[in-house]
Amino acid sequence: MARLQTERSPWYPPYFGLSSFAVSAYGKLVANKLRTTGLVGSIAVVGRVPPDHHYLAYLLNVQSFGTVVKVDDPAEILSSGTELVIVPRGTALAQQLWKDRRFASADKQLFGCNEVNQHPVEVFLTRPLPASDTCPGIGPIY
Repeated sequence: MARLQTERSPWYPPYFGLSSFAVSAYGKLVANKLRTTGLVGSIAVVGRVPPDHHYLAYLLNVQSFGTVVKVDDPAEILSSGTELVIVPRGTALAQQLWKDRRFASADKQLFGCNEVNQHPVEVFLTRPLPASDTCPGIGPIY
């Protein structure tokens, strides 16, 4: 039987279905994009996402604040002192961080406005960005 073709990114199916090679390759891609854009800083991960926070921190030579499964209040993230927060795209937390002015999505800088939805993760900065550094008309997808 022929395999169905989808328009999803090669990084899908979600994290649990990825091979270790795909997770490693995606970690390198994210690390390279962060380094290229100058958005290098300590990282924290909320939820199950590729890449692993240890691997990404290793590639960037930065501190990892670890992974937590769930955060009820974005203030918990800020209190950790992390500079970058990686969350699964399309989650309630991603929507919450979009609405919170203390966080800024790095989608435009990392992936470009046209490729945003091809990535399973969203990276947020714990410092605000100017409006010109965000994708117009793009926000949380729910």
